Amino acid sequence: MIEWMLLFSAFLLPAVYAWRHSVDRGRIRIDHVALFSLGFIFYWVTPIACGFFLRAEDMPLAWAALFDLRWIGPYLIAIVALYAAFMAGDRCGAWIYRPKMCRAKMFRAKLCRPKTLRPRSLSPQILGLFSGGAFLILLAEIAAHREELLAPYTTEVSLQIARGNVTAWVVLLGSILLLRLSSHPRFTVLMLPFAAGAIFLVLIGSRLYVASFVLMFGVFRSLYICPFSKKQIIFAAAALAALFGTVGALRVNSSIADAGVNLLLEPVLTSISLVYFLGNDHLIWLAAPKYLLSDFSNLIPSALFPGKAALIQAPEVFSPLGALHSFVSFSFNFGLIGTAVFMFLLPVALHWIKARDGSPLYRTMYVMLSGWLAFTFFRDPFSVSLVKTMFQHSILLPSAMVAFIRLAELAGQGVAPARAEGIPQFTTSD
Repeated sequence: MIEWMLLFSAFLLPAVYAWRHSVDRGRIRIDHVALFSLGFIFYWVTPIACGFFLRAEDMPLAWAALFDLRWIGPYLIAIVALYAAFMAGDRCGAWIYRPKMCRAKMFRAKLCRPKTLRPRSLSPQILGLFSGGAFLILLAEIAAHREELLAPYTTEVSLQIARGNVTAWVVLLGSILLLRLSSHPRFTVLMLPFAAGAIFLVLIGSRLYVASFVLMFGVFRSLYICPFSKKQIIFAAAALAALFGTVGALRVNSSIADAGVNLLLEPVLTSISLVYFLGNDHLIWLAAPKYLLSDFSNLIPSALFPGKAALIQAPEVFSPLGALHSFVSFSFNFGLIGTAVFMFLLPVALHWIKARDGSPLYRTMYVMLSGWLAFTFFRDPFSVSLVKTMFQHSILLPSAMVAFIRLAELAGQGVAPARAEGIPQFTTSD
């Protein structure tokens, strides 16, 4: 009975908090709270609910063999406490970085963002050069590894490396597009190379990165252009679930009729590492993030430091399909106490970035970081989720591109007066 109460609490707490936070006068805004809550329910609560409601015969064999009701209570208590820490951090961040004017009042009759709040524009020419160069490299990667990319989906290392390289360039194209939209929210030709790359990712089965970018554009539209209506949210959610469920089913050579089952299998299969960890290890109260710190060495290019792989440490986990449940990653890197601190500080940091969204850079950072919270944050190893997607692709590379653009603008401003000084000045007299 207690486990049932804890299970419903783990579902209702994030659902109610996200709903009350996101809905304003019948319109819905998608931000970090909504997407974190979505990922929390999908990856941390849904697998346990499946263990309660479904028969063992209906579950994957490895998962059913590892699932044990004895650790359900402590796990559910832990995740409810961790979400409470996230809520506390979100309320604290909202209070510390509260805007001078209520965001609801910033949306006038049409609930659209005033033109006076548009951020300073970034050079479309330089962004176009970045996008064009990234797209050419993407095409070269596809041509060089087309056999591995178009092969049936497996966990083979060479295939995962090829997919990872292609995905990285598509993510870069997406960040360039968001930088452009953040300074000029109109149609741009930069949408075309990103759209082509996203379609290719869907074709090779890398659906969750594309789904994350769909959510990013939803965040951008609802916060900086116009919020969504409830009907729009329901229609879009149903369409995306059907699309990505179908893609997932086809990826493993299943019938299209199995699209719904495939969606449910995503969090269940991801949680194999969770049920193994909980069944064979005790909950860790406090740990040092030595594995996460070693993951940052992966940012160093192999050409500069070929031996970087020796610096990367990884805990002993059972993850046969590649995905690693984030509760396991948090346990090994922070422990329950450290994870609670992390969950408190995460929304505070996002509120700090959001409070500076008058800048295209910070706006892009906030949109991308929020978008990763629904899927990648909860199902990938920290080396991918925190280091690659959230730090490198959402903070480091956008900052580098904006810094290059600003330096180019400063150089251009210095050249113009120099040229002007060399032009003879002609005056006329009466």
